[in-house]
Amino acid sequence: MPRVAAAKKTVVADIPEASEVSSVATEVKPETAFKGLTKADMAKLLLQMMGADAVAELASEKKAAKKTAAKKEPKAEKEKKEKKTGSQPKGKVPKQLLKPRAWVDFTLTHALENGWEEFIIHQKKKDKETEEVTEEEIVMPASELNEEGCYVYEGTIGLPKYPSGRQMIQKEAMSLSKQRWQPKTKSGTHPELYEEFEAQYEEPEDDEDDKKSEKSESSSKVVKRMTIAEKEAEQARKKAEKEAEKAAKKAEKEAEKEAKKAEKEAEKAKKAAEKSTTPKKAVSSAKTPIPAGQAKAILAQKAAEAKAAKSVASSKASVAEEEKEEEVEEKPKMVPSKKAATAGAGAAPKAVTAPKKPLVKKDLWGEVEDDGQLHPWTFGGKNYLRMASGEIYEAANGELGAWAGKWDAKKQKIDDSFPEPEYEDEDE
Repeated sequence: MPRVAAAKKTVVADIPEASEVSSVATEVKPETAFKGLTKADMAKLLLQMMGADAVAELASEKKAAKKTAAKKEPKAEKEKKEKKTGSQPKGKVPKQLLKPRAWVDFTLTHALENGWEEFIIHQKKKDKETEEVTEEEIVMPASELNEEGCYVYEGTIGLPKYPSGRQMIQKEAMSLSKQRWQPKTKSGTHPELYEEFEAQYEEPEDDEDDKKSEKSESSSKVVKRMTIAEKEAEQARKKAEKEAEKAAKKAEKEAEKEAKKAEKEAEKAKKAAEKSTTPKKAVSSAKTPIPAGQAKAILAQKAAEAKAAKSVASSKASVAEEEKEEEVEEKPKMVPSKKAATAGAGAAPKAVTAPKKPLVKKDLWGEVEDDGQLHPWTFGGKNYLRMASGEIYEAANGELGAWAGKWDAKKQKIDDSFPEPEYEDEDE
């Protein structure tokens, strides 16, 4: 479509003025007036008379009319026009291209296994602005082996993107296959490789006949003739089958539900029976109850710490007792005062009495072997399990029971306010 700017620059010579045109219109017929003008001259004359804006508006109206006509065109006719006859289904390679593609695959495999020579890639590029087409020839280098024993392009080893070198891809193998041999022109650098390819290439079998037979079988119609009574009877039979199937499914679900319920009830009854026959064990406040046979390894460190603390405490007590005895010995003896002496010569002085020693209570703890295990012990007519470090547990039927407390040697009783020590489970 010609540009309006170019049309504006065009000058038409010998165009009559408006007054002259009107006079000519009255005297001369239109056929005679425009007889000598060409279509281009008439378009220029129309542009001069109507103006560029009017012409542009007329062109836009014409374009809109074409779009409306295209929309009104029947969809079926449009699909017929757009549909290409003999087009290949999407994703399927045409039969005539199977062998060339197989030759490219063979070239790529051979190159990666045996290396390749220098070749040229031909490609065309079109400039979007100038629409100029440029043909490029890219020289691809030959191959070399890297440290892993793979063929890569020469000079690509150590690149940031390809530390081990860049290998050939299928797009580049297409150009190499054309260089090595072109069947159409029967020219190339490696005809022996093409002969090797043809020797192992197998032409795919044509399955068009099978497709036609399948199509004919699928398109064949089966006509079944019946009366209205037979049709109603068939519908009733199908409906009864559906109802029976639905009822069977419902009954199956109900039976499954009842079976699950009965299974739960049986499991609940079994647990209740086991609970009633099994003797109850004493509840311990410890996080992990420790049987006597397993306490040795778990409590060894705690027992050693308790023993060390006990020895320190006893040593401190003995030191304090010695200091107290020294103070008693250093205390001066009682001497009669002057007043008592003047009271009478016959009065005898008071005897000096030694301080009374505190009564030592009988040790109810007794001797316990410090082996890190629990030992049976009776106190106050009750059975316990105790350790040498002073930890005491209740004994329930010879087994470890609840925490009782820690032995207070000074008060000769069980201190039940002492918190139960927490031990890590040996299995952990």
